[in-house]
Amino acid sequence: MNLIFDGVDLKQEFGCEIFRDDSDRAPAREIESVAIPGRTGDLLKDGKRYPNVPMKYALVFPDGNFSDCKNFLLSRVGYSRLEDSEHSDEYYMAYVKADIEPTVTRQRDMAKYVVEFERKAQRYLKSGETVQTFTAAGSITNPTRFDAQPLLRVYGAGSVGIGARSFTITSADEYTDIDCERMDCFKGVEPRNEYVQFTGHLFPTLPSGVTQLTFSGVTRIKVTPRWWRL
Repeated sequence: MNLIFDGVDLKQEFGCEIFRDDSDRAPAREIESVAIPGRTGDLLKDGKRYPNVPMKYALVFPDGNFSDCKNFLLSRVGYSRLEDSEHSDEYYMAYVKADIEPTVTRQRDMAKYVVEFERKAQRYLKSGETVQTFTAAGSITNPTRFDAQPLLRVYGAGSVGIGARSFTITSADEYTDIDCERMDCFKGVEPRNEYVQFTGHLFPTLPSGVTQLTFSGVTRIKVTPRWWRL
């Protein structure tokens, strides 16, 4: 198996063999059950989110030297992209959860390390990284059962409707990037939130199935849909 973390193939870079060390499990939706006196059945409060999921990989080093790989893994800050060759059509956003302790043979000629990652619940589809460009009204089809939070690049100023949600860009310097997952508008390192007005303060999503996209004033929209599943 190959394991790529933050753009580095651990097998090629550090000469280790890699194995999954746990089962592939889906996260449970965050739901709080509240008992109300005199009412049969609990009230359910849906947190509308999925908690993080642990993922473990066993890294085996024939020469027993794990130091460089360990330093690389623990030097990453925040979430980084994680992908393995057993799930070649998807990737995760993860970080190394804890320190890494080895199991070393008596002869010290081989070391096994279990690396535990903590990943976001989404299993992002690589097909969702394909940019779809619109120069006129059109539609986009979400092949999954979950609402995607796309990255939009909108050229010019004007109004945009994506499904039931809409927004207006009042001023633009060539283009505006709108990250619906981060809920942020920018161009490069320049914040652009003050120039984008969302109806109901809601960023667009792409629900399962077909979503219509319309716009006026703006000249072009690039959509990176970010499909995901559990």
